[in-house]
Amino acid sequence: SGEYVPNYDQHDDFSFGAITVKRGLDPETEKVLVAHEYLHHVWETQIDPSTLHDLTSQLMTLYGKDDSLQSRVTTYSDTNMLLPTELFAYYCTESSDQYLSQYVLSQCNNYINRGVLRLAR
Repeated sequence: SGEYVPNYDQHDDFSFGAITVKRGLDPETEKVLVAHEYLHHVWETQIDPSTLHDLTSQLMTLYGKDDSLQSRVTTYSDTNMLLPTELFAYYCTESSDQYLSQYVLSQCNNYINRGVLRLAR
């Protein structure tokens, strides 16, 4: 229902990103979807390498123990396309605080207002 596409110039430098969202979604679903896609933009453009490293490590640890999220992202994992940016977007926009480490939660809260989202779990 949504997609984020980063665009680069001829020198392979980030130029801009585009978020596409399916029309006709209910407002609550649309908010979650836009936040999810925006977090891909954040991952691509705003998080420094050291933080990406630490965040990736924590996201992988959470994911390894999370049967529910593993089931949720089988489309990505079955095609070898599950990237940390997807885990970040899913955890931040669909999981309540109890599913997140304090570090992941703080990173989510740096970029989106989770309080306005209807979290799936």
